[in-house]
Amino acid sequence: LKPAHPAAVTGQSMTAQLLKLLPSGATTSNYAGHGSPTDGSQSKLTYNDGHGAVSLTLNVGTPRPAVHNLECGTTGSAPVAAGSGPTTPVPPKGTACEVQTLSDGTQVEVSHLPNPDGKTFVDGVEILRTDGVLVEAFEFNGDSGVVQTPKPTRPDAALSFTQLYQIVADPHWGSTMEKSFVDHADKTIKLVSQGSF
Repeated sequence: LKPAHPAAVTGQSMTAQLLKLLPSGATTSNYAGHGSPTDGSQSKLTYNDGHGAVSLTLNVGTPRPAVHNLECGTTGSAPVAAGSGPTTPVPPKGTACEVQTLSDGTQVEVSHLPNPDGKTFVDGVEILRTDGVLVEAFEFNGDSGVVQTPKPTRPDAALSFTQLYQIVADPHWGSTMEKSFVDHADKTIKLVSQGSF
């Protein structure tokens, strides 16, 4: 989707677009993000539907060569495939990952990566569009401030894989968005951080 009056994405416009795509009735907070036409863009926030908060991260990558393919264990937070070698990491029990190619050539990867504690996990949906742009959405049900021993915030996911797919499949993701949308987001969205995560 090409904006009629394009402007480079910002952390605020990434966040505003993510907020538009989330189900209504939940609270959101802790907005963070950055926009870059060359290095990729990101939005991160806390989403709480009343049953516990999750951390959501959305990444939009710059166009990649056509030879790049999604593979479980090689992109984003997707699981690492188990192998026969003694140094090959063995994924935790319950790890799942699947890649499919849609009729238009878009690749979709869906993954569930539980932590060894069995209580926290990352669910992810990634798409590699035919224009080479990679869009990823990850949902984490733990306190991301504690890396080694995250505490679970809820036992299940707040968003389904279908909902995560609908977010990443939105055609507005890219290095530019409509200028009026970017300008409005820059005035109305307050970020707690603009750095890379």
